[in-house]
Amino acid sequence: SPSLHPTSLFFLAPSVLLPPHFPQFICNQGTVFTLKTDLDACRYRLINIDITKPDKADWTTLVPEHDKDVLEWAACVNQTRLVLCYLRDVKSVLLLHKLEDGSFVQNFPLDMGSVTGYSGRKKDTEIFYSFTSFLTPGIIYHCDMAGEGLRPSVFREIEVKGFDGSLYETHQVFYPSKDGTKIPMFIVHKKVVHRILLLYTNALLAVSFFERVNESMKCFGRM
Repeated sequence: SPSLHPTSLFFLAPSVLLPPHFPQFICNQGTVFTLKTDLDACRYRLINIDITKPDKADWTTLVPEHDKDVLEWAACVNQTRLVLCYLRDVKSVLLLHKLEDGSFVQNFPLDMGSVTGYSGRKKDTEIFYSFTSFLTPGIIYHCDMAGEGLRPSVFREIEVKGFDGSLYETHQVFYPSKDGTKIPMFIVHKKVVHRILLLYTNALLAVSFFERVNESMKCFGRM
C-alpha cells in the first residue's frame, strides 16, 4: 500500500522508486497520483502517474511547464479543482485549473505582491491564503470554492498604525541590463502626489521581493 510524505512519494511496486524530481505530492484519484516535478521541466509541471502502470512511458502531463513563469506550488481543493501559484516577474500569480484534465479555469484576483501561505485540502470547499506587498505587511484571504466564480474576501489583515495603503499604488517596470536581460523594478508612490520615489529592484529573478515588508517602507509612505 502507498506510504506518503508531504514532500515526496514512495510506493511498493516491482523495481519502482521515484527519483528526487518529484518535490511535491498534490493528490491522488485512486491509483492515479498527481505530482509536481522538474523532470524535463526546469520551471516545473504537473504530471499524472498510475501506480499500476509506473513505467515512464505511461506518465502523462496534466499541466505543462510554463514558457516563462515558475510553478511554486499546487494544491487540490473541492475534489475537482487545482490551485496553482506561479512566480511571474518576481510576483505571485494564483490560478484555478481543473483536476480532470488540467485545463485553465480563471485567475484569482490578486494585487502586486507575494502569496506567503496557503491552507486548503482536497476535501475542503474553502481555502485561505496569505498575501504581502509593499503596501501591506499581511492579509489573509478566504475564498469559498463551492460556488460559481472566485470571490475572495479579507479574513484577517495586519494594520500599521498611521498608514493607509489605499492612498498609494505600485507599478512594475523593466530596465534592460547590459546583456539585454530585463530587470524588474517596482515604483511605489502616492496616487496623487508624485514627488518622492521608492525604487526597488533585484537581479535575483527567481526570488520574490515581498517576503518581508519592513517599517522603513511605511515611513517612506508617510513622506
